[in-house]
Amino acid sequence: MSNIHPTHRVFMFLQGPHGPFFSLLAKMLVTAGAQVWRVGFNAGDQVFWQQADQYIVYRSPFYLWSEAFSDLVDEKDISDIVLYGYTRPVHATTIRKEHQLGLGVHVFEKGCLRPY
Repeated sequence: MSNIHPTHRVFMFLQGPHGPFFSLLAKMLVTAGAQVWRVGFNAGDQVFWQQADQYIVYRSPFYLWSEAFSDLVDEKDISDIVLYGYTRPVHATTIRKEHQLGLGVHVFEKGCLRPY
């Protein structure tokens, strides 16, 4: 991420919680000057996403996701990813790849309270 200007932020949202939270967060980020994209892995991912022109359907097999993710990062100039929980297979693969690409990762937990 060192080659990305600090004011140039492009967020990729992956699987999120049920409800409008991710869509509302995306609207706030856009208002603050960022760009946002959402990758959908099933119809449920699209239900609450209100920015249809910023929605990317992913229907290829899971084993191709790592390469597809890298391609999307390059194509959309992604600086940050946003996801809900880090243990889902898609998210775990993405986080491993993110470390190679130097992206910012923002993980929302699944309602767990953690010490510190």
